[in-house]
Amino acid sequence: MKTKYSTLSRSRTYIVVPRDVPPENFLSVPETQKERKTGLVRCVLIPVLVLLVIAGLLSGLGYLVHGYHSHQETDKWRGREEHGQDDPAAAYEYTELVVDQNTTLYLRTPVPSPCSSSPCLGGGSCESHDGTFTCYCGVGRWGQFCEKVVKRSHRGQLVAQFSGQSYVKLRSVATAGPRTSIRVQMRTSSKDGVILFSSLDSDQNSGNLSLSLVGGHVQFRYHLGEDHLVLQSPYQVTLGSWHNLVLQTYHGDAMLRLDTQEPVLGSLQGGKLAGLGSEVVIGGVDQSARFMGFRGCLKHLKFGHRAVSLVSDVEPLLIEERGVGDCRSKELS
Repeated sequence: MKTKYSTLSRSRTYIVVPRDVPPENFLSVPETQKERKTGLVRCVLIPVLVLLVIAGLLSGLGYLVHGYHSHQETDKWRGREEHGQDDPAAAYEYTELVVDQNTTLYLRTPVPSPCSSSPCLGGGSCESHDGTFTCYCGVGRWGQFCEKVVKRSHRGQLVAQFSGQSYVKLRSVATAGPRTSIRVQMRTSSKDGVILFSSLDSDQNSGNLSLSLVGGHVQFRYHLGEDHLVLQSPYQVTLGSWHNLVLQTYHGDAMLRLDTQEPVLGSLQGGKLAGLGSEVVIGGVDQSARFMGFRGCLKHLKFGHRAVSLVSDVEPLLIEERGVGDCRSKELS
């Protein structure tokens, strides 16, 4: 009699089972699978393309984050310039008003600023801080409320001209809050020279702060003990043209700006900028021959909101003046 067979399929393995053979004698025949070969395109090129796409996305994200951070830093300095105080937020008083058992309202009322009564005379600007205020007087005014008038000399309206050997030594102005602000307009005839210099001294360290022209670029240098900071504008000045220069510091941050160009920002790592020393030299470094002084014209100097004359011999901050001339009116533009 012919033997009959049955075929079972399980897990892609075929088992041949004769009907008259015990199960322990089953013959297992595994399926032979076809070997797949991966080509060069799938093995190398596709992963490389995926990595390039990921790198492009990360680069784009990094650029956006950097741009946002830069704009935030610039807006922060602009906000300080516009408000002129450490915390530009207005002060308010809050009054609690109970409407019912589940509802309570708080009424916000502005607290009058110490500057609301315009205490600074003669066009002086007022800055509120710590519950009080400070007046910053214009040229020709001084005193707590800018109530005192300086008698002008015959040179009171002229513009200071520096030869590279001349300078003006001034007493520094104490500023309210942890910041320093210096503004000046300049017209130079040389690409190198010291515009401003101030020696810094603390209990254990000594150093200096300076604004200079280096190869036509405005450069700010700060050195005190182990703290060092250098900022340099990427834009060159134009010889014979007027430029606006602004330097501001706040705690450990510093901002340098030439005209309307993008400001240059920098920070001390874990330190604070000491600001100006007790004396400031404009146009050079006292009588030191180690540094070339500024050659050109300077005007509209301001320490904070305090305007300073570089040509008046009755300027309250004046300590010493040496060799400063005047820029002729026909040269001014």
